[in-house]
Amino acid sequence: HNPRMRMLYAELGLAQAELIDATRISNPSFDWNRLKPNQGNLPAKLSFGLSQSVTDLLMLGARRNFAAGVRTRTQQEISAAVGALIFDAESAYWNCAASEQVRSMRQLVAESAKTSSALAERFFAAGNINKVQLANENAAAAEAQVALKHAEAEALAARAELSQTFGLVATDARVKCGAVLPDLPSKVDSADSLFALAAIQRSDLAAARSHATLLNEMLNSTKRWRWLGNLDFSAERERETDGEKLRGIGFSLGLPIFNQGQASVLRAQAMLETAVATRDQLA
Repeated sequence: HNPRMRMLYAELGLAQAELIDATRISNPSFDWNRLKPNQGNLPAKLSFGLSQSVTDLLMLGARRNFAAGVRTRTQQEISAAVGALIFDAESAYWNCAASEQVRSMRQLVAESAKTSSALAERFFAAGNINKVQLANENAAAAEAQVALKHAEAEALAARAELSQTFGLVATDARVKCGAVLPDLPSKVDSADSLFALAAIQRSDLAAARSHATLLNEMLNSTKRWRWLGNLDFSAERERETDGEKLRGIGFSLGLPIFNQGQASVLRAQAMLETAVATRDQLA
């Protein structure tokens, strides 16, 4: 039910789609032209052509590796999000249970204070206590009622938070948190062991490392292919107006005269620096 998890699983589907797309080259293009002479009864000139981009083929391996890395990083991010959701759900559950116990305790205190106040009224009527003692008992009963209202509000808020973690409305009857709080752990792990465990098992840190490695590979690939423009090979067949038929092949290559990929290299470098800084900050 959790909307955040549904969004993350949808992102996993997008990463899988990117991987599938990266393993395919672009489709060939088919060209057809028919040119009719303005004068005479000559037949129309027909030309047929088939072209295919070779740039996609040369970049296929790099694109496939990059897309596979993106999918792995997405899986690690989802694992980290699942772990965070488990932590949030457990915390919200025990907070809800504690709030319910506090509410029950406040209710007992309020009932006891109310009973004590009613008994004080009888004692005052019998002349056993004075007005100050009666006022103190009534004030204690009023304070207990206020504390009970606060506890009820906190319990309701804690239950709403737990329901939200589950992706349910606050009034959903399936959400129950009447469990008894567990005892404190008898043994607490040392900070060094926790640091070592986190460095190995934290999925969000693994995702940050994968992202930095991925962008480093992208930077190297960008530098390697920065001079490569669009490269297309084509095959063409023409029928002239006099009936003569022509066949041949050709290619088209984009010349890196005005743009040598400087912006792409700078962009990849900046993305890598950001990913490395994010990884180091998380570590």
